[in-house]
Amino acid sequence: MCGRYTLSETPEWSELDIHVPDELLVTPRYNAAPGRPQLVVTREADGPLTLGERRWGTQLGPRRVINARRESLGWATWREHLARCVVPADGYVEWQTTDAGKRPLWLRSMDPAQRLLWMAGLVLPDGFVVVTTPASGDVRAIHPRMPALLPPERLRAWLDAPFAQARALLETAPDGLLQALPLGPRINSPAHDDPACLEPEAHARQLDLFH
Repeated sequence: MCGRYTLSETPEWSELDIHVPDELLVTPRYNAAPGRPQLVVTREADGPLTLGERRWGTQLGPRRVINARRESLGWATWREHLARCVVPADGYVEWQTTDAGKRPLWLRSMDPAQRLLWMAGLVLPDGFVVVTTPASGDVRAIHPRMPALLPPERLRAWLDAPFAQARALLETAPDGLLQALPLGPRINSPAHDDPACLEPEAHARQLDLFH
């Protein structure tokens, strides 16, 4: 799950107390895909929250992995990688299976004043992965998993706390947080990363997840 996400409107990082290095070129992500550098927030000991770029995904044996289940974070696979990050997003994409094929849905915050989502991540030598939790009621009809979303006030705790305490912060998002918007097919290809990726499905209304 969570094989694609968006940061279509970049926030004012200074207002979020996040340092942006002068050399970092920050651009919107309309179709953030695995295998490419994406924006992440990290924090060195006693340092500020800092925006940077890391490649999404890591090589584990023969597999390229982009997500880590919250329930498996204690396994040896992840236990040695205790560095953490937060991935800023304003939505993520899931594909719902229908009689007509797979339909891309853009899952976004229902609060227009609070569009930014913070996804918990792990930093590895060759990239990062997004941590997932069981799906909330908003998402369950589409996919059984979803990104681990952190409230803004928990960002520093996720980055700084001892591992056991940090893992306890990863709860399934509350119901009523997300809405699903049907998209057109352009977002299906990772070769596309432009505003047209987020054009709504022709003549579609907002999907009612509860019916």
